[in-house]
Amino acid sequence: MPNIITKYLKEINAVAFEKYSIVLTELIDQEQGVYALYKGDKLYYIGKAIDLERRIKYHLRDRHAKKWDTFSIFIVNNEKHIDEIEALLIAINAPKGNSKQGMSKAKDLKKSFSKATKEYDEEQRQLVLCIANKYKKSYGRNFKLYATYKNKKFKAVLLKNRTVKFKGKEYSSPSAAGVAAIRRGGVNGLLFWKLKDSKGNLTTLKDYFSK
Repeated sequence: MPNIITKYLKEINAVAFEKYSIVLTELIDQEQGVYALYKGDKLYYIGKAIDLERRIKYHLRDRHAKKWDTFSIFIVNNEKHIDEIEALLIAINAPKGNSKQGMSKAKDLKKSFSKATKEYDEEQRQLVLCIANKYKKSYGRNFKLYATYKNKKFKAVLLKNRTVKFKGKEYSSPSAAGVAAIRRGGVNGLLFWKLKDSKGNLTTLKDYFSK
């Protein structure tokens, strides 16, 4: 698989760029890629261009003029990669000279993460209360878990630390293990997973520990 970045030139002074532009032309030959402008040792701006040399020369006279004194360029092997690379670098570094934040086409997981962490905390709270209700002083044991979804059966283990081990991997909660089992979101682990009661009947985690 070919490298996405094929060549690069880092930390070249703007004065040297103007003096040796003909040398730079020979090196990069109007190639496409992404570039970074620096003011001293601080990143100022990230951009993309089909003709890198021409774009940097333009920045010596546009609104960015005198706001940077050093640049780096990275040659990208295919023009279709340039937009995403530029967006990623802007999102990571948030340079002062860039007004946009980048990654506009990618899904922002911040809200999903916030929702998932709240669900996790609530599930852990319920699980602790449920187990403590059944085992007043101690609940230091593992429990075998069972689940069925679309006629497919699953097995897991609720560990002492309240994580769930499923197919050799440890998950942060019953819900996370349930998502891994059926490969979709929106799983309430306390209802998805079941245990066998003293009579051998399957009952949900929530009902089992609430009795």
